[in-house]
Amino acid sequence: MGRRIGLANSSEGRKGRPTSTLMQPHGFGEYAKHFLNAEKGKLSPGSRIRLQSMITGLAAFFPENATVESISEDQVRTFIRQRRRNTAPGSLRRELGVLKRILRMAVEEGIIQTNPASKFVVPREKVVTHSLTQEDYGKVLRCCPEWLKPIVQFSIATGLSRGELLALRWEDLEGAEDQLRLRLSKGKAARIIPLNNLAKHALETVRSEGTPATGQIFRGKSITAANISQTFMRACRAAEVGAVSYKDLRHTSATWMLQKGIGLGEIAGFLGHANVQTTARYLRQDHTELARAVKALDFMAIEEGRRRGKRSTST
Repeated sequence: MGRRIGLANSSEGRKGRPTSTLMQPHGFGEYAKHFLNAEKGKLSPGSRIRLQSMITGLAAFFPENATVESISEDQVRTFIRQRRRNTAPGSLRRELGVLKRILRMAVEEGIIQTNPASKFVVPREKVVTHSLTQEDYGKVLRCCPEWLKPIVQFSIATGLSRGELLALRWEDLEGAEDQLRLRLSKGKAARIIPLNNLAKHALETVRSEGTPATGQIFRGKSITAANISQTFMRACRAAEVGAVSYKDLRHTSATWMLQKGIGLGEIAGFLGHANVQTTARYLRQDHTELARAVKALDFMAIEEGRRRGKRSTST
């Protein structure tokens, strides 16, 4: 399904995007693929995977036979209301952002006149991060299925996000597999991550499962972004360590490094943060950790009590 698009008497659309008199897709699912193809050259492998996942979710709500022109503000409002029932606010906000970008491109290419999603906003939720103690990490790992264990180990060892980890290829390993060159989007320098013994052990586990040492490192029927997160949360519940999500493994890595005396600058480089202010916010302790830290100072009260006891005895 398609039609000719183009702006009268002009070879450029809004914001300088060139238009064409060639047949262009306008079924939503097909047009979303067109958008993905236009964007993927600007993105890192991990970002492409995340964008593909969100577009798949959008296409499930807006069927293949729905046209871009038919999407109305009421449909966008219905989409937000239905997705809010079983989707975290952060995920919904990102999905809505992709929908806005797809429809903005349709405006720029002259398919529609206005973007029906432009006025909708999903409020940011308060992000609560958790970090595992080494004891809790051991409990969770024992509750993980075998396919998930090397993924969890590698995440702890490298501090990689889920998207970065899923985009890894054997070709990204360098030297005697002592370091990893993380490919980034255009304009950004590659990030080098040294591999410790835990990371190497995880890679050896993957190799022992018969995975070819070419292409994607972590792959398999069970290894999808959604399944990794859901299975890890089930393991955390089984280990009775509280409301911990997969992304908290990255926070755990940084917290353990901080506890070992590693500076914020080094941790920022490890996580790929642009500045230490981001890292400082990322490592901000919650009230539970702060209360534990304050209680650690109780020895001062004990010492003061002892001194007072000595004074009263001497008088």
